[in-house]
Amino acid sequence: MKLRVPDYYKEFRCIDKDCTDTCCAGWEVDVDEEAYAYYETVGGEFGKRLASVMSREGGCHFILKPDKDCPFLNATGLCDLYTELGEDKLCETCAMYPRFVEEYGNIREMGIALSCKTAANLILTYEGKAGFETMEDGKPLTSYNDIEPEFYFALMQSRRVAYAIVQNRAYDIRERIAVLMHYAEKLQKSINVHRYSYIHEINAMYTVPGDDIYADVRTEKFDEVIAKLRRKYTDWSGAKKKSMPNACGYYKHTGSLLAIFDSMEMVKGEFHEFIAADRDSFGRMHDAVDASLTDVKNYISSVRRFWASYPECNMQYEHVMVYYIFRYFLKAVYDYDLLGKVKLAVTGYLMVVEMDVVRFIKKITQCSLQTRLR
Repeated sequence: MKLRVPDYYKEFRCIDKDCTDTCCAGWEVDVDEEAYAYYETVGGEFGKRLASVMSREGGCHFILKPDKDCPFLNATGLCDLYTELGEDKLCETCAMYPRFVEEYGNIREMGIALSCKTAANLILTYEGKAGFETMEDGKPLTSYNDIEPEFYFALMQSRRVAYAIVQNRAYDIRERIAVLMHYAEKLQKSINVHRYSYIHEINAMYTVPGDDIYADVRTEKFDEVIAKLRRKYTDWSGAKKKSMPNACGYYKHTGSLLAIFDSMEMVKGEFHEFIAADRDSFGRMHDAVDASLTDVKNYISSVRRFWASYPECNMQYEHVMVYYIFRYFLKAVYDYDLLGKVKLAVTGYLMVVEMDVVRFIKKITQCSLQTRLR
């Protein structure tokens, strides 16, 4: 098979007990059937310990401690299961994380997850534009995917266009994301009617032919889309009353997203603290109740001050978007919902920005890379 990985992938190294975080706490550890079957055969005292924390209820997994630590996480931050049985006896989840794998035909794609602090630091501080390497891994084809070849290759080309759009540093990252959404909406319309030849035409509208036909975007297309969006949504400066419905609608949507996240079980309590701080600052905006022109002006003024104070965020947010596009874009080959994948990426970006803006306004802590990694 062919293996495709981000440029930074080969630089990742787990720092084990030196990590200020742990990937062995806060979430349920799913155990694959092969590993589960082996663990059931382990004898002795460790076998008894294994049996006491193994469960098939709701899928094979280890039962966490009351503090949500993995039952094999010891006081030194290391894994007793690893020590007792060896690395080759770890379940798939523990052996792979933070690496993730997706297979499309004869292509295996591997990356590292942003949920790991060490991986996130590597991704966000990567110098230059993130790229990808493709090589033969010498391994046989493990499975056959039920995918449409024509659609798959069209998506592959489109993903390269998406990379080019979000990495076009001649424009602010917010403008790039607006263009990406516009592009994804056009693609989805073609996907809905199964006219994949239209996808190639759309790609040609956004890109300049070259050695890598989808490497460079058309400046005139960027300018056209951005101008169109500005006319549609008006200026959000708050200078005119008519800008308020758009602004309030946006923040009400953000409030809905926060409510969804707040209802979930969190790995760390800090996220609940962020949501509380966000509501304290922008509750009326998110609820779209009693939001005044002054509320709109104050919020947008704060956002502008944040962006002016932290211009380096443009590159870090760009890396976040490239990560999401790499990980999720091609999954549309299975459900034909490309726009949903792009919206997922944009939602992730919006939540990171919202957290940064709240930190900035509330002066909870300095808005630095290290606080972002938390």
